[in-house]
Amino acid sequence: MSDPERYESPLGTRYASPAMQRLWSAKHRAGLWRRLWLALAEEQRRLGVDIPEQALEEMRTNLDTADLDQVRRYEHRLRHDVMAHIHHFGDQAPTARPFIHLGATSAYATDNADLIVMREGMHLLMREGMHLLLGRLRALLRVLGDFAATQRDLPTVAFTHFQPAQLTTVGKRATLWLQDLAIDAEALHDGVEALPFRGCKGTTGTQASYLARSSRHSQLRLPAPHRRQRPDLHPQDRQPNPGSAEWPGPVELQARDGPQIAAARGRGARAD
Repeated sequence: MSDPERYESPLGTRYASPAMQRLWSAKHRAGLWRRLWLALAEEQRRLGVDIPEQALEEMRTNLDTADLDQVRRYEHRLRHDVMAHIHHFGDQAPTARPFIHLGATSAYATDNADLIVMREGMHLLMREGMHLLLGRLRALLRVLGDFAATQRDLPTVAFTHFQPAQLTTVGKRATLWLQDLAIDAEALHDGVEALPFRGCKGTTGTQASYLARSSRHSQLRLPAPHRRQRPDLHPQDRQPNPGSAEWPGPVELQARDGPQIAAARGRGARAD
């Protein structure tokens, strides 16, 4: 129901279909966050993290049971939207509480969920209205094409950097509108398959926080990035490539640099 005391975008209330409004709703987004956390926990369990099956089952049972009023109460106290959802999910899945969002950063849930919503929105257009949308667009392109042809000799002032520059024609300007619409239609049509997924990053943009928690981390070998070595350096003076046998893994880094990290955090540095 509309709330006259809160801002509402006309892009949603006036132009979006009910199906598209549901897709971008807070309720649907909460369900996506929970599905992402479930997928993370299932994969962590497969890689050796000691997550009981009961915890996963409680998460599966509560994928669509978020109480947004309770989330708002948590957020009012915690001042963090993702943590508010994590605490509420933990209330409903108590066995899973220690494992929800384990090792992840907020963007794992927020950004990936946004990408899923974007993809679902494009699928919705393709499924329910893309043929209608493209049909209307083709009709518009024909009308603009005729308009550009008839106004090809009508002069008008062209602008650059929002300043009047030199003469052009109304027809020429209309062809630019045509080009923009054609590019937008192509991007919309191809975007469903081309839209990338953010992936599963840890708290510093790497996967170290995941590997450190996995009992199988020593068996996992990430490909080393290419690094050019100076040929004039003696082998013992060259720097090892990250991911190579000489490069310390996350556990070794944590053990070696723990005091320095603790001191930095004491000075106010943030890990996330």
